[in-house]
Amino acid sequence: MKQRPRFQASGVHHAGAKAGKAIFMNGVTSEQIPACMECHAANAQGVGTFPDIAGQRYRYIVQQLTYFHNGTRKNALMNQIAKNITVPQMKEVAAYLSSL
Repeated sequence: MKQRPRFQASGVHHAGAKAGKAIFMNGVTSEQIPACMECHAANAQGVGTFPDIAGQRYRYIVQQLTYFHNGTRKNALMNQIAKNITVPQMKEVAAYLSSL
């Protein structure tokens, strides 16, 4: 399955991008949240079967992380990864990714 071309940057910057970058790059070890870049690459453009998530819309990222967190969207790996992430952390990661 091929993804659609990335949206043009909206120019909207959301609070928390710096904290979101830290979560994306390093995870939150104390909360058992792995670094997103381990699968999605340091530039968030995906590797192999892991999708390109750089530049995705803020609300979409928060929504999808919420779905993975609560099990609405089924993906064994992402459901496990997202189970410990908090809503504020989701928003921070989304702020970072939407800024790329």
